[in-house]
Amino acid sequence: MYEVLLVLMMTTGLAVVVARPTTSAPKLVAERAFWPAYQRLWTATRQLAVRRRARYVVHIDSDHHQVEVLTTTTPARQVSRLPIPRSLTLADERAPIWDLKIYESGWAQGTTVEWYSQANHRWWYQAFQLRGAMIHVTSETTRRPPKAKAA
Repeated sequence: MYEVLLVLMMTTGLAVVVARPTTSAPKLVAERAFWPAYQRLWTATRQLAVRRRARYVVHIDSDHHQVEVLTTTTPARQVSRLPIPRSLTLADERAPIWDLKIYESGWAQGTTVEWYSQANHRWWYQAFQLRGAMIHVTSETTRRPPKAKAA
C-alpha cells in the first residue's frame, strides 16, 4: 500500500515538474515578435518621411515600455506606437529614453541602441546602419565594453 502511494506521489510530482510551462517562454516569444515589428515600424516611418517630406522622431521610452513615432511639428503628434515587451529595457546609463530622428530624405543618424533582456539574460544590440536604411540586431551573452570616446 505504501509503495503504491509512494510511486503515485513520485509520478504526480514528476508530471507537475515536466508539464509546468516556464514563465519565460511567453516573454521570449514577445521579444522575438518585437524585433520584426520594430523593423516594420522603422521602415514605414522612413517611407512616410520621404513621401510627406517631413521629419519624424522615433521615441523609445523604456520606462513606459513603448516606441512612438512622433511628428516634429509643434505640438508633436503621435503617428504610430509599438509596445516594448516588459522583459526588454534600454541598457543605456544616460537615460531610459532615446530619440532617433528620421529626416525628409529618409536618412537617420547611424547609432547602436543597447537593450537588456530579463527573460533570457542577454544583451541585444540594435545597430542603425547606412543612414538608417538597415537595422541589424545581434544578441550576446555578455555586455560589450563601452566604446572609447574620441579626443
